[in-house]
This record gives sequence, structure tokens and C-alpha cells, in this order.
Amino acid sequence: MSATEGNPRIYLLSHSPIEQEITDFLIDRQARGLSPSTIEYYGEKLATFRAFCTAQAVKNVYAVTARLMRSFLLALFEMHNPDGVHGHYRAVRAFLNWWEMEVEPAGRANPMRKVRAPKVRQELLPPVVLEDLRAMLRTCERKTFAGDRDRALLMLLLDTEVRRAEMCALNIEDVNLVTGTILIRRGKGAEAGRRSWEPRPSELWWPTYVIGQVSRIASHSGSRSGARGSATLVLERL
Repeated sequence: MSATEGNPRIYLLSHSPIEQEITDFLIDRQARGLSPSTIEYYGEKLATFRAFCTAQAVKNVYAVTARLMRSFLLALFEMHNPDGVHGHYRAVRAFLNWWEMEVEPAGRANPMRKVRAPKVRQELLPPVVLEDLRAMLRTCERKTFAGDRDRALLMLLLDTEVRRAEMCALNIEDVNLVTGTILIRRGKGAEAGRRSWEPRPSELWWPTYVIGQVSRIASHSGSRSGARGSATLVLERL
């Protein structure tokens, strides 16, 4: 009698459809409190992996081999850049590591232990061109709701270097105009922190804004974003 025959639970888990295993993995990530964007990231990458497995007639995780994984990576290189391929590799590695711990298949080694991560060339992105920044700021019509909002967001992004998702997750109370700091509640990797800026006399770099007219958020966004923990910043110049 094999180990899987002697343990029905292991048999059912290890030979269940790969779609179900991926769903269980995503539920586990949600239960751990990972951000919605991270869950979406895993779901997107694993959907590509599932489609590849289906095309190769691989119906369950037990049939995934190191050779299959290398073929998957080679296929990805035809459609993605090295960063994209590496992202898929990380997602599948996390999934198979979880599956190994969850199922504990007797005599079954994780194929990812034999598959090396693809190389990624580290390239520094060029900074924003000053004239491009000026051009973007010129599109922000002054003394209008959308124009003042967009101008303030551009300047805050420039001065604090916050990520787009971190900016979208800001609440009004997270911005302290007295100390010149903003509170990042949903940073990358679920890490919180503070960012600061230094107001400059030059209007190009950081105009002095105040938070106001909160009631206009609902009328322009269609809902009270703050109640969801992701309010739009409405900043008006003093």
C-alpha cells in the first residue's frame, strides 16, 4: 500500500485538479492578510501557469516536473521580458512551496528545488525629465477641482517618491501639513512608514496646499472613498 493510499486526505489533495489547488493557495494568501494587489498578482501569474499545464495535459500538481517548469519559462520568454518571466517564476515557486507544505506528499520532491531562477538584468530607470514634468503640470487647469487635485498629486509623488498604490491608499488624515509628513499605511510588503517633504519657495517643486472641501470628494468620485480607507486627496492652494 502506497503512502497516498494509506492516507485518503493526502491522496485527495495531491491529485485534485490544479485549478482547485490554485484557488486554495489564493485563499491561503488572503487569510494571511496579503494586499488585494498581491492576490491579484498571484492570480494573474498562476492563471498563465494553469493554461500552460492544461495545454500540456497536466491536470494536477503531482504531475508538475522540473522539466515542465523549464519548458514553461522558455515559453514565457517568447511573450515577456526577463522581469515578467521572473515574476511568473516567483509566483509559481510560492505556489508549489505552499502545496508541498499543505499536502506533504510522501516521496515527492518539490520540482522548484531543481529549477534555477531566470536572470534579471538590473537597469536603472532614468529620472523624470524636467521639461516633461513642466508639460504635465501645464495640463492641470488652476482653480478647478480636477486641475488642483492633479497638480497636488503630481507634486506629492515627485517630492515623497511614494508608489502609486501607496498614494491611492492615503486618507486625508494621513497628510500632516504642519510637520510635512505623510503616513503610509499600506506600503509594499504590508509595511507602514512615513515620508516627508521639504516645502520650497519655487512653485514648480512644491506649492503650499491645504486639505479642504472634503464634501466635494463624494460629489466628484461618486462615493465616500474615505469610508473604504482609500480617499482621494483634495488639496487647494493657500
